[in-house]
Amino acid sequence: MKIRTTSILANSIGTSCLVFLLVACGGGGGSGSGTVTPNTVIRADNSTLRTISSGEIVTYNLTQTDESYDWDGTTVIESSTGSSTVDINYSSSNLALADGTRLTAQVAAYGDGTLGTAQILQLSNGTILDYQDDEGFDYFDIDNQQYGIPFLISPLVSSTTTTINYNKVSGGNAVRVGVRVLSIGGIELVDTPLGGIEAYKVTSRDTEEDTFIPVTTDVSTTTYWVNPEIGIVKILEIDESYLFGSTRATKSETLATFTSVNFVIPAAE
Repeated sequence: MKIRTTSILANSIGTSCLVFLLVACGGGGGSGSGTVTPNTVIRADNSTLRTISSGEIVTYNLTQTDESYDWDGTTVIESSTGSSTVDINYSSSNLALADGTRLTAQVAAYGDGTLGTAQILQLSNGTILDYQDDEGFDYFDIDNQQYGIPFLISPLVSSTTTTINYNKVSGGNAVRVGVRVLSIGGIELVDTPLGGIEAYKVTSRDTEEDTFIPVTTDVSTTTYWVNPEIGIVKILEIDESYLFGSTRATKSETLATFTSVNFVIPAAE
């Protein structure tokens, strides 16, 4: 799943999909405060994602590099880098769905007041699904059995891989087709301003192309680290766009690093 949509070659960093990944599994609860000493670690003792709570805010440092290529697919003709501090705010709608999922809308606020919105669904077991972003896509899996595409599967089980074929739907029509491969690795230690945090390493690789004229193929490989009782604490995403399936046109690399929250998190040990 992409965590940005606007190239910083245009002097801005996009927000629409950033919201999905950064706040999707953030949850309140737990004991202790957000301050830990250098020799202590916040453990990943649970594997089930906590329920999102309205009113929570998570802050990240975001850096991004964009490149565009000549027709040979290797010669860089334009490059730019940028950075920003991103506050992610949670808000919940009142929409109730028959299968127990819950629609949640997020607003991403930058220091300059720029806003981006996204919608996700959370199943009763904690699993998070992409639903809609500010590009106007509604997300469904290929069999229309769910309201969205899973990108965090709860509970997190190490050494498992899930392949999902899906459509991106707009106005009732499938405008893009894609394949998502989700791989859950083991627990790693992530250094943050709040100290060391244990987190599951999850890799998501999406490959998409247009349904009508498949000229452009987009490949997004995202590695992110998630502590089930805090949320996603680090993301590294590489997005590449290919013309006619083989010639690389653009590449973007984005790193988001967790810095603070406004809710109680588990105590360090």
